[in-house]
Amino acid sequence: MKGVHTARKIVRDYLADRLPVALAAMRRRESISITILPDPKKYLAESVRPPDASSWPSLWVDNVADSEPARTLTEPGPNPVYECRYELFIVVWMSTKQHRGLPEIELAANRMSAAIIECFIDRPSCGDPDFVIDLATLRAQPSDPWDAGTTPAVAVRVDFEAIQVEQHVRPPLWTDPTGTPVVTVELL
Repeated sequence: MKGVHTARKIVRDYLADRLPVALAAMRRRESISITILPDPKKYLAESVRPPDASSWPSLWVDNVADSEPARTLTEPGPNPVYECRYELFIVVWMSTKQHRGLPEIELAANRMSAAIIECFIDRPSCGDPDFVIDLATLRAQPSDPWDAGTTPAVAVRVDFEAIQVEQHVRPPLWTDPTGTPVVTVELL
């Protein structure tokens, strides 16, 4: 089984590839400077703390800690296939170092979340045939500004559910010296 860590990495890798393109298109469309709406400097899938403010904006993909994936059996048998539904979220930390004040950074945070959602709408599979973002579950919410040392900062959070097809492959109970299964058991 692939697990939630694979789902986080699929989303992170997809956004690392597509988000700069979406942000560049948004900057052209709305005549915005890259200093006002910069590309994320880091894309993380394992971190549990905000990265250092010097590397902002940074994007972090994680799962809701206390949520168990909802598993639906789609193909029973000795190697069953499941659809696993994970509750994931993305946080992008942004600082006002690039901005002229809170209204501008809040607008940049809203644009960042819009670009992320645009990426998911463009390709809900994130380029993986066994993965899909449930677009009906997408929710974006900016944080209240806070003091990040010397400058105010804001984070934007995008919550969503992702469905990943996973197969549980059971190894044979015994193999001969060539690795050929000798006896297998089908569990009911």
